[in-house]
Amino acid sequence: MERELRELESILKAEQKLFTAYLEKLTEQQQYLIENDLKGLRESIEKISLLAQEALTLENGRKKVIEKISGKLKVDKNDITLGKLLDRFKGRNFEDLEHLRNAILDTHVKVAAQRERNQLLINQSMNVIRQTVDYLNERNNPRVTYDNPARKNSVISDNRCLLTRTA
Repeated sequence: MERELRELESILKAEQKLFTAYLEKLTEQQQYLIENDLKGLRESIEKISLLAQEALTLENGRKKVIEKISGKLKVDKNDITLGKLLDRFKGRNFEDLEHLRNAILDTHVKVAAQRERNQLLINQSMNVIRQTVDYLNERNNPRVTYDNPARKNSVISDNRCLLTRTA
C-alpha cells in the first residue's frame, strides 16, 4: 500500500501544479478580455482546453489508485474518496496527502472565482456589442419621428391635420 500512497501523492502534486497553471491561464485570459486581444484570447482558450484534457487524465489516474487502495483496505471502491481515505487514517503520508488535497481545494476556489470574473467580462462585452449593433442599426435605418399620414396618401391637402408621432 506504500507504493499506492506514493503514486497518489505524485498524482496530487501533478494536479496541484496543473490547477495552478490553469489559474494562471484564466488570469491571462482576463487580461486578454480587458484588452480585446482576440488572438491572445484564442491562444489562451486552446491552452486551457489542453490543461482540461490533462486534468481529466490525472483525475482518472487518481481514481484508479484510490480503487487499488480501497481493494487493499477491503472497502467498497464506490464508497471511498480521497477525503474519506484521509479521515480514516493518520500518519505522515496521510498528512502530506491532506496538505495536497487542501492546496488543491484552495486553488479550485480561486479558479472558480477567476472563471466567474471572466464570465462577467464576457457578458459585459457581449452587452456592449449588442448595444453597438443596435445603435448602428438605428443609424442606418432611422425611424420616422413625426409623420403626416394624410400627406402620404394625398387625401388631405391641409397640413394642419392628423399629425402622428412615433419613436
